[in-house]
Formats: sequence, structure tokens, C-alpha cells
Amino acid sequence: LGTTHGILRKKARWTPQRIPHSDHTCGLACATRDGSPSGMDYDLQHMNRLPCTMSSTREKIQLRPCVLQWIRERSNMSRAQLAKTMRVKEASVETWETTGQLSFSQIQRLAAKTRSSLGDLFLRKPLDDAFPLTDFRARDELPSKPSQDLLETIFLMRSRQEWIRDELASQGFEPLEFVGSHTVDDDPCTLAVQMRGVLDLDEEWARRLPSWDRAKAHLRDHMEDAGILVVLNGVVGNNSHRKLNPQEFQGFCLSDKVAPLIFVNAADFQTAQMFSLAHELAHVFLATSGISKLHDFQATHSKLETFCDAAAAEFLVPKASLLRFWNQVNGASSVHRL
Repeated sequence: LGTTHGILRKKARWTPQRIPHSDHTCGLACATRDGSPSGMDYDLQHMNRLPCTMSSTREKIQLRPCVLQWIRERSNMSRAQLAKTMRVKEASVETWETTGQLSFSQIQRLAAKTRSSLGDLFLRKPLDDAFPLTDFRARDELPSKPSQDLLETIFLMRSRQEWIRDELASQGFEPLEFVGSHTVDDDPCTLAVQMRGVLDLDEEWARRLPSWDRAKAHLRDHMEDAGILVVLNGVVGNNSHRKLNPQEFQGFCLSDKVAPLIFVNAADFQTAQMFSLAHELAHVFLATSGISKLHDFQATHSKLETFCDAAAAEFLVPKASLLRFWNQVNGASSVHRL
């Protein structure tokens, strides 16, 4: 398999599922989030009316109005915003959500503009939008619902993690002993020491590196050498047109004994990315999955998040090292050295 760093670069794709269709239909292939149509209640009667030729793309197709409204709301758009994006009148959007009738070309455009699969538009009822991770984010200024960009990123990372876990298990890799080795009742400084030990880093490792980029790459390499899958990305998959919003999330952890995965939003500031790496690393040692975002450097009131923040701070800037450096600063002329 090579290193986990190399394994992670293999693409994990959504699995196309063919929907049963009659002889006169084109047989829509729907991409599902988890590679399985399980739990997807598609309206096959209307899917079978999908056009097979370009001349029939203007024929109206009956969809479920409640699903159309759910698609729009899931994209965090008002009717006016969707109308502007679709370049139609707001009354047209209202008509769609009342009658459920759209042409196939309109359905294609609606799927593209709302970043939904065609299969989603042909559901009989909206899917359960329960958030797939424990949400530790500070609530200030967060969208009312998670964006499609965030959800797709989580589902894609889960797919990759499952694939890599199966590959590692088939090659006889043992579970990682440090996953779940600590609890929130421990001393965060003790955890920080173990984190550096597992990653084979000393207290001064960051000071010896000339830039944030080098420090981040160095930390990432040591985390992957320890068996942790690390992804830093600022877009959804490889789509440069779908940038991730650091105001929505900064990182998340998918805990696993064999293939723990850390994702950091690379659209965030470099300093924030470093802290997110260390913060999510603490989650791995606690064996807790979840998504994180600070607001004005203030975490939630969660005991677990406070613990991870303290461990991350001690991991990156040990208190003893900081105090030694502080004592070396004498007078106002030396303050710039800080």
C-alpha cells in the first residue's frame, strides 16, 4: 500500500446506481452520498418520463413541490436568490414549488445551481438533513443549515476513510494504540506531551522551521507517518469553483482505530490551519469525531473543545518554552522579538 499519505491520494468516487427503467426511458444514473440507494425513495414513475432526445427536453415533468422547496432551502437560498441564480423571475420559482412542474432542461439547471444530484430532485420526500457529525462549532454567525459544500466534503472523506480502512485491514495493519488513549479528565499538558511523542517531535520543532508552510507540511508528514490520514483542502473535492467557507467550519475529525482522518479547511488562514491540525489531533487521541470552528478565538462552552484547545496550544507552544523565551526579553527594545 505504501504510506497512508500515498493511499489518501487515491480517488474515492461516489458509486453510480442505475435506477430501474422501462424500455422507452434513458435510465438515469443517480449518484448517492454513501454509494448505496438504500433509504432513497425515488419517484420512478416520473423518472421514467425523462427525455431520451434533445427535442423532448422542454416537456414538463412532474416533481414533488415539497422536494423542490427542500432543495432550495438546503442550499440556503431564498426564492429571490434562486431566481437570480437561475436567471428567471421569482414568480417562476414560486410556480415550481407550487405545481412541481419543470422541463428537463430546467431540472438540470436547478440541480447544477443548487449543487444537487438529479436523483435528489426525483425523491418522493425530502431526506433527513441530520448533521452527520457532532457539532462543536461556536454558533455565532453560522448558517441555519450546513451547506452542500460542507456535507459533500464530509461524505467524500468518509468514503475515502472507509476504503483506506478496508485496505489497511486486508494488509494486516493493527489498530493504533494512541487512538482513545486519553479522556477529557486528563491533564491537557500530559496529552500534548504524548502527542509530540507519538509524532516524534520535540518542544522546539516549530521554531526551527522558517515558515508557516514548512511547519504545516512538517507536522502533516509526521502525523501521516504515525498513521493518521490528513487532508488539507480549500475546495469541494477537486472543484476549484466550489470553495469551502472558513466561516462555516475550520476542520473536522473522523475518529477510527485503524484509519483516523483529519480534514482542515485550507481556505482558512495559515495560522488557523496549524491550530486546527493540532486541535483535531487532540480529538484523535480522545477518539471523538466532530467538526470545529472558533469565533473570535472563543470556542463553545463544551468541556471537550476547551480541553482540545488547551492541548493544541500546549502542543504548538509549550508553556515552559514560552516562559523561558519571555524571561529572555528585557526592556521595550526587545519586545519585537516576541
